[in-house]
Amino acid sequence: MTRVIVAARSSISRAGLESVVHSSPALELKRSLDFALLLNSADSADLQADVLLLEAGDMQPDRMRVLADLPLPAVLLIDMPDPALVSAALAAGIRGVLSREATDRKST
Repeated sequence: MTRVIVAARSSISRAGLESVVHSSPALELKRSLDFALLLNSADSADLQADVLLLEAGDMQPDRMRVLADLPLPAVLLIDMPDPALVSAALAAGIRGVLSREATDRKST
């Protein structure tokens, strides 16, 4: 079972991500965080999971470097493919970038 932490700026987005995690028997939701709290929870004891599922929202490419120090692998969800954002995310150590429109088949 893959342990997942979800993080997003809005409670509605977090609830949606939680629903996605709960819908898969292979995933276990460990924690759900506001994006701002995530950045303040750099203590690895707070982030015990296998992966972070992070909704980018309106995050700008130059802010991606703040994610580089996170102590777990992260996958970023984006609304629209933006080459600058994807490039910045990968350069910051994000392990994957998925479009919010991706289906289960595209996500595996």
